[in-house]
Amino acid sequence: LATTLCDIAVTALLFVLLAPVSRPLALTAAAFRLAYSAAMAANAAVLMAPLLLLKTADGQTLAMILLRLHTTGFQIGLGVFGVHLTLVGLLIARSTFLPRWLGAALSVAGLCYLANTFIGLLAPAMASQLFPWILLPGFLAEGSLTLWLLIVGVNPAKWRLAEQGR
Repeated sequence: LATTLCDIAVTALLFVLLAPVSRPLALTAAAFRLAYSAAMAANAAVLMAPLLLLKTADGQTLAMILLRLHTTGFQIGLGVFGVHLTLVGLLIARSTFLPRWLGAALSVAGLCYLANTFIGLLAPAMASQLFPWILLPGFLAEGSLTLWLLIVGVNPAKWRLAEQGR
């Protein structure tokens, strides 16, 4: 619940920050982030169901199926997040108030999330060999964005100029 609430707040902040670059693209990125948040919240409920089922004698098989379903739901959610991250990367790369390399890194990370989802669904054995390395670009790019915004921030004059040009 806390993660979902934070994701919704981050969605709003990223939309406000990136809307001057392209409002339609920022809105699309926000929609994908909200869809990701909703999918992960629903998937958390699926993760809780096996705990209830284990209390019954016949529930163990169903509990295992639900745990597998959670893994699939998580992979699908990360794919939706990958689209969001790719769009945010494109917006940042097109912006004048954040570094282009950061946008490129986020776009690559988003594509890695998407690849991880498709490989995980279509070739699970291969996915287990790639994991966690395929998600390393995401960790680095998302961490870099967080640190950049906390330490350096945006160029306010360029952001205001972009906002006025919208």
